Amino acid sequence: MIKMALIDLLEMILIGVIKMIR
Repeated sequence: MIKMALIDLLEMILIGVIKMIR
């Protein structure tokens, strides 16, 4: 359960970084 939440958080951070770069 904790791993799923961590993966979801990392995914959101990655999307935010990609949007900021573009």
